[in-house]
Amino acid sequence: MGRMFKIALALFLIGVGVIAIFSVVTDENIFGRISDEDYEKVELLYDADEFDTLDVDFENRDIFVRESEDDQIKVVYYVTEKDSVTVTESGDTLKLLNEVDWYDQLFTWFNLVTNDDYYDIYIYVPLSQDYNFDLDTSNGNLDVVNLDNIKNFKFDSSNGRINISNVEADLIDVGTSNGTITVENTVVNGTVDLYSSNGRINLTNLTTDSQVIADISNGKIIATDIKCHSITLDTSNGDISLEIVGDKSDYEVYMSTSNGDLDYDGIGVTDEHFNLNGIYLVDLDSSNGDVSVVFID
Repeated sequence: MGRMFKIALALFLIGVGVIAIFSVVTDENIFGRISDEDYEKVELLYDADEFDTLDVDFENRDIFVRESEDDQIKVVYYVTEKDSVTVTESGDTLKLLNEVDWYDQLFTWFNLVTNDDYYDIYIYVPLSQDYNFDLDTSNGNLDVVNLDNIKNFKFDSSNGRINISNVEADLIDVGTSNGTITVENTVVNGTVDLYSSNGRINLTNLTTDSQVIADISNGKIIATDIKCHSITLDTSNGDISLEIVGDKSDYEVYMSTSNGDLDYDGIGVTDEHFNLNGIYLVDLDSSNGDVSVVFID
């Protein structure tokens, strides 16, 4: 153990030395810390119909999407010299790109920032227009509430929670590598596609005229009061519990688990396939966990 520690320490010191040399050669102040005083607030304002697509790509930021109170598109965030944002206005698309150099990201933990607001981005849109969203953050959460005017909504995060509540949209496609996904009181015309590598997926009072797809590598999937034509829930490790509104005779059901119990509408079963003539599909698959489906008329 002592030898491995010495090797690791030596490699770390070599890495720091290389970065220090790079700093001198390129005249970059890599080790310069960022504090609260370095941040500057930016507020972008646009007419409601000036754009119909918001394309946002940030590093290490939480993203909040809210209703605008003044019938304007408004985007609020903070920047520093080392954490800047490029704004591009192209046709119907407003694009915000936040690029942070790799060495600045490496030393983020050494910064002296105490105000968490500096790591937030707020997007406000009026309800008078419909909007597409294409959002991306490397490490950050998503929170979208009380919007009924979303066309296509896409979001991806490497690490972060996703919360979507009281929303109406044409399509939802969101994912995170590590984090819980919660969708509640939401109506979607098209497909709902959710994916997470590690976390949990919670669905409550979700309605769609199409299908729901939820895929997680490690975690439970709990779906309650779901109204949809077809639904596929898949987890490698965790229980699956589905409560679906509809006539049981309309749904072909496939349930599978390698290690766990199967429950079909309140009855423990060993069969995996039911009602082959159903016009809709329920497909539930867990490698390790209990699987259950309940139908509510």
